[in-house]
Amino acid sequence: MGLFDLFKKKENDYTFKCVVYINGMSCSHCSSSVENAFNSLEGVSAKVDLDKKCAFVSSNKELSDEMIKDTVEKTGFEFVKIER
Repeated sequence: MGLFDLFKKKENDYTFKCVVYINGMSCSHCSSSVENAFNSLEGVSAKVDLDKKCAFVSSNKELSDEMIKDTVEKTGFEFVKIER
């Protein structure tokens, strides 16, 4: 069972789910910055796993790859990839 499978089981209330991989986070302040950036978007809920360098993002609407990438990069970190 992979990360995405565990995530899907926890977040059944959202229609859109993805795992966003991010480089450059090294502390809880870093992960909080990314988490807060995603959570500030309307209808979006996110939880960052600092050890795995990823964010679990859920939304009640489709998020574009560009929106996800921009959200990560606006916090000063490097967007790596999205797993759906």
